[in-house]
Amino acid sequence: MQPLKIYKSDVNELTVEWDDRHYGKHTYRRLRDSCPCAYCKLEKEKLEQLTDDKKYDIADIEQVGLYAIKIIWMDGHDTGIYSFEYLRSICECTNCEIVRENLNL
Repeated sequence: MQPLKIYKSDVNELTVEWDDRHYGKHTYRRLRDSCPCAYCKLEKEKLEQLTDDKKYDIADIEQVGLYAIKIIWMDGHDTGIYSFEYLRSICECTNCEIVRENLNL
């Protein structure tokens, strides 16, 4: 499963067009709150208290090999590597949300 295209589709939202014709939706907030880096996982409670608006703004996105992307946030945070598998698993489109609800994930 590979993304064909990743682009800003709305204010604070990314769309990922996948090679299986799935169109994934990701809000910046969900992406940042789901950052897979070790720091964010260990410091989640402290990060949730931050009110910096830049925390949820994306400065850039870089591809990492053939398996992931790295998101560079406006506040300088850039250590989260979002594998394509992980990115797909946190998709917020209606279909994916329904599947997760049915599976109680």
